Amino acid sequence: MKNTFAKYSDLELVELLRSSKSNSERAFTVLYERYAAHVRAYCKNMIKSTDVAEDIFQETFIRFYKSLQTDFKVINVPAYLIKIARNLALNYFRDRKQALQIEEVHSLFDSENDYEKKELLEIVMKALDLLDFKYKEAFVLRKIDGFSLQEIADTLEISVEGAKTRVNRARIKLMEILQPYLKDLSY
Repeated sequence: MKNTFAKYSDLELVELLRSSKSNSERAFTVLYERYAAHVRAYCKNMIKSTDVAEDIFQETFIRFYKSLQTDFKVINVPAYLIKIARNLALNYFRDRKQALQIEEVHSLFDSENDYEKKELLEIVMKALDLLDFKYKEAFVLRKIDGFSLQEIADTLEISVEGAKTRVNRARIKLMEILQPYLKDLSY
């Protein structure tokens, strides 16, 4: 019987899951089998701790299942699963008060469509413009141009420690500026 469910589209399975108690477990199992590997890989790439990544992976599917018990309209199942996992990862970082590196911010948006990527890149670029020039300059040299801390120090005629401080302060300020946009990703 499970094989007959495998031929259904994601949206058909979502509707089966919502409308029929007798079919909901099988419909959920098919969706889980389709996307578990992708979601697990995403969690492991986001979170270095294997145990925490596995917890976030499991919580993603629990929340997905619970959300289907509401009137929430799911249009794209894999994108929705990644958004749940992303929000859980962000909560993990926030709760642990770990500062996200800008590379991690970029990786948060890897699964978005091109329009959303462009829009998010514009937001990040506008946020960069809000930084004091000395922090923006150091940040751009490090994260965009790929300079080493020594190269930044030489270019700006400051110490290596000063270069490191400027890059870190820019990163922290960027995360503060971007925080409202990250919260808006929650559904």
